[in-house]
Amino acid sequence: MTENKEKNNYCELSVIELCSGIGAQMKGIDNTHLFNANMIATADLDKEVVVSYAAIHCGLTNEMIENYEDYPSKEEMVKQLADKRLGYDFKKDVPYDWEKLSRKKDKTKGIEKYWLADHISHNLGDMMQIESLPYSDLLTYSTPCTDMSIAGKQEGLKWTCHDCGCEYNPSELDVDTRYTCPNCGSHNIKSTRSGLLYEVERLLVKAKENNTLPKYLLMENVDALVSKKFIDSFKDWLIRLDNLGYNSYYQTINAKNTGIPQNRNRIFCISIRKDIDTKSFDFPQPFDTGIRLKDLLETDNSVLEKYFLSDEVQKRLQITDPKFEKNVVGTTIGQNCTRLGNRDLVYQQDSVMGTLVATDYKQPKQILADSNEPIHIADLCSEKFQRMHEQSRRVYSEDGIAPAMHTCGGGNTEPKVERDNLRVVRKLTPKECHRLMGFDDIDYENCKAVGMSDTQGYKQSGNSIVTTCISLLIEHLYKAQYDNTYICTDEKMVNFHQPQAD
Repeated sequence: MTENKEKNNYCELSVIELCSGIGAQMKGIDNTHLFNANMIATADLDKEVVVSYAAIHCGLTNEMIENYEDYPSKEEMVKQLADKRLGYDFKKDVPYDWEKLSRKKDKTKGIEKYWLADHISHNLGDMMQIESLPYSDLLTYSTPCTDMSIAGKQEGLKWTCHDCGCEYNPSELDVDTRYTCPNCGSHNIKSTRSGLLYEVERLLVKAKENNTLPKYLLMENVDALVSKKFIDSFKDWLIRLDNLGYNSYYQTINAKNTGIPQNRNRIFCISIRKDIDTKSFDFPQPFDTGIRLKDLLETDNSVLEKYFLSDEVQKRLQITDPKFEKNVVGTTIGQNCTRLGNRDLVYQQDSVMGTLVATDYKQPKQILADSNEPIHIADLCSEKFQRMHEQSRRVYSEDGIAPAMHTCGGGNTEPKVERDNLRVVRKLTPKECHRLMGFDDIDYENCKAVGMSDTQGYKQSGNSIVTTCISLLIEHLYKAQYDNTYICTDEKMVNFHQPQAD
């Protein structure tokens, strides 16, 4: 993002990442080359995510796992990981069976890998089990968005008593009494995962008591948080930060305006402790580098066959009405289906990708591949074409022969040929998904080397944060707090124009 600075000119910045994922925050900070960032601690429950974080940021390798000499006993490893609730299945409400994994003799596939990853990443585990945090200059938190995202149940931040069924807003109760039902006094409470936001508050309240409040806070979440349905909860959160001693600044940022070709809107909030706030922080300006999806794709001849759709699915490709979405060329949902599903959309390479999500592992995003093989004849699927005769909806390959001419009467009944040399469809690869979140190939390869599966690759990228967004925010924070003469990347790029073709 920026020019390198001499090491001795770096500003020191200690960091704690809550709900750390694979460490997009640390990656974004490191990419600015403005701070000598020291990772104090992380907090995450997904055991595979913890391994990937350690592989990206802590140098975890299979060789390190095999040769590490200070493992505690397997009984102690089981206890430590269980106490942190690492691997806990919240859908079934059951802990992970670390005892079973401890019986494996292969260290790179057994409990040793997870214990070492947890150890070297300074993982604190379940936020609900953390009593207090060590001091850090910057605290980042990206609490689960499941309960606010349009892709989730939108249960919001309300908690429920299992015993009496009472629903209540935990923000209305004191920190120490939130896990007690205000109706019946039961402690058998179901808290939403998005409700971990209030665990952040609890830890900040404790930090204030200990005089260890971080200088800065950085929050990321889905933009639904500032929607009509949840805006009151968010404003309440800002009031709580104000009471803790922070000035907060928030704005929605789309990744496509930060140099990454992904249409991903997220809300970011920067909070600065009032005693040090210069009140000069501003948000980055949107810019376009001209980078498109095709620039981040692997070459199709290097993509494994498993990522290409089957012939049966290829034949379902339908060309959509161009008015539908400029980045979308069609859908593979099937001709007999009346619903246009987002998972079935096929994106052009010369465009911006739709938002990556954790559930993409079920059906990864689809793109139009660059292949020498023509696609099967497709059908136009917009509503106005559905009323036409089947023959009038057909799209023919320009590499073939023309259909029999008939007395077409206009009105889109004329024979149609493929547009833009349409070819076969394939899925995005996990590596491409990591690129679309701003991670380097070496980051992806390091994760693969220690056992990350394709499923985990899709999940981890979809749950992550676009690193360029973090980098730009950190640059603007640096300018506001440390060097008001510094020119941020967006300020350099906002007037950038792609060279015009001859």
